[in-house]
Amino acid sequence: SLDSAPHLARLVSDRFPNRDSYQTTIDKDLQESVAKILFQNVHRLQSRNVNDAAAIVVDLQTREVKAYVGAVEQTSKFADVDGVLGSRQAGSTLKPFIYGRAIDKGVYLPSTVLKDDRTAISWDGGVYRPSNYANNFYGLVSVREALASSLNIPAVKAVVALGLRETYSLMKSLQFRSFKGPNHYGASMALGAVDVQLETLARAYMMLARGGKLENFIYLKGQRESSDGAPQILSEQAAYIIGNILSDAKARSLGFGVGSVLETPFWTA
Repeated sequence: SLDSAPHLARLVSDRFPNRDSYQTTIDKDLQESVAKILFQNVHRLQSRNVNDAAAIVVDLQTREVKAYVGAVEQTSKFADVDGVLGSRQAGSTLKPFIYGRAIDKGVYLPSTVLKDDRTAISWDGGVYRPSNYANNFYGLVSVREALASSLNIPAVKAVVALGLRETYSLMKSLQFRSFKGPNHYGASMALGAVDVQLETLARAYMMLARGGKLENFIYLKGQRESSDGAPQILSEQAAYIIGNILSDAKARSLGFGVGSVLETPFWTA
């Protein structure tokens, strides 16, 4: 039933009009579990001014959407706002794509050593001084460590090394909407100054998991979505390398420590 997924009901009726009925790919039990998890976490974080959340869960083998929660508080005055389609700043979620393009272009290898230090970048008449989340510096780090530990300063340097136009071209190829020109963001593109939609971002991450091709999601049973002609954003090799780095618990320990909640008993990028 779409009663438990009202935002999805609106999405499929908009994208697949003139149908008498819809049979989605949603897994009812998973849909309910995801909604419950979001509800519990939103209420746990309300003291930090977190009031809503959204999630989309996709089967990477079939590209089928298995859960779609656009909002937690269905009774609130903002219940109609679909958080899966709404724009939010991307934070660190764009770093894997930037490093992936840098690897493809031969700018970096996973073993390339970068310097995580106090940095000032002249840009648009001003000076940009990025900092790490913990407000400290790690000195010499490999690209593998920098990405796995989500270090900010090396990511900004990756944008500089790759070039603003190339980074902007990459972001455009991922089909983020509401996107302004490269000079609007500058090197801050690395740290999520770009507004993205959760659906589009999840699709970009599916690209990493499926050999670098940007394919469409499957929302309905029987929906025909061929992968033929899907744009190749990263090479299959670069996509694999990024997945390998993101699953590397040892490389991640620099920024997140050992035994963090990001570690699982199975391979997880």
